[in-house]
Amino acid sequence: MHIISKAPFEECARKYPNDALALHSLYRVIKGNGFFYARRNANGVSQPRQF
Repeated sequence: MHIISKAPFEECARKYPNDALALHSLYRVIKGNGFFYARRNANGVSQPRQF
């Protein structure tokens, strides 16, 4: 299970204001339904999983 906290994104957005929009957008994508990662099965074939 992956737990993603918003606090580091907020901290970086304050530290790097030029990148704040990108950081907030990244957090929104990761926390939304669009975050996939590939997991290889026993045959070596990638299978996408959604969180």
